[in-house]
Amino acid sequence: MKLKLIAAVAALAAVASTPAFATIKAVSVGSELFLVVGDNNGSYVLDTGVTFQQMLGLASAGTPGTLLSQSVVGTAGWSEFVSTRPDLFNGASNSINGIRWSLFVYEGAGTFDLTDKHVLTTVGTGVSAATISNSLTANSFDGSFSGSTGLIIAGGGTGTHPTQLNGSSYNAVGTAGYAGDRFFNWGSAFTKIGNKVGVDSALVHVNPTDPEDYDIYVGAQAFENVKVSFDGQTLAVTNVSAVPEPETYALMLAGLGAVAFMARRRRAV
Repeated sequence: MKLKLIAAVAALAAVASTPAFATIKAVSVGSELFLVVGDNNGSYVLDTGVTFQQMLGLASAGTPGTLLSQSVVGTAGWSEFVSTRPDLFNGASNSINGIRWSLFVYEGAGTFDLTDKHVLTTVGTGVSAATISNSLTANSFDGSFSGSTGLIIAGGGTGTHPTQLNGSSYNAVGTAGYAGDRFFNWGSAFTKIGNKVGVDSALVHVNPTDPEDYDIYVGAQAFENVKVSFDGQTLAVTNVSAVPEPETYALMLAGLGAVAFMARRRRAV
């Protein structure tokens, strides 16, 4: 247990100390997660500086704790985004024109083996790993990046991305870096990755299962104990302890009852 704790602390320290790139990095290895908050008028993008491999490792480790926490308050572009959206902290609509948010990273730019391409993303309410693996082909997965991440890379050329570590930006509708419906409906009409501000999201790893077959569906894995949240101020990724289902409690109680019964019988004999 002590070794696990030391490993988890070391991993968190590595995330905190790893230098980020000035612009959003989407490459074959080492792509960085970014936060997108947007609606039909404009979008805000924050480069977290945390790589795909770092977050995948932390999410897979299963050790409870905060994996990532970053505030958007005071960053470039955020005040501009907030100033024209009074409903941001007032239960913004989750409709097609409402304010939505997502955490996203694409790993594998420039590679030809489909199994070397990955996405780590939050998903919309009602969307599960099974939804994605039953509706998104490797062809749609691969073809989506010129649209989805292309918008974000373009947005990386604005705001403080070119000059500041973990830069941020605001991009109005009609500009090259605007991430709206095209981004939040990533890859498929059934693969919605945005939730309204204040609604927690699940984290899902999406990856093609065959190196060359573009026609089969992708694989998708949800990290059941990982919660991603954005309240309009702070982005947080947390690995929470698993809570046993009621059926599990019932089985545990039944087992304890059986043990107690056997103990009483032995004493009686």
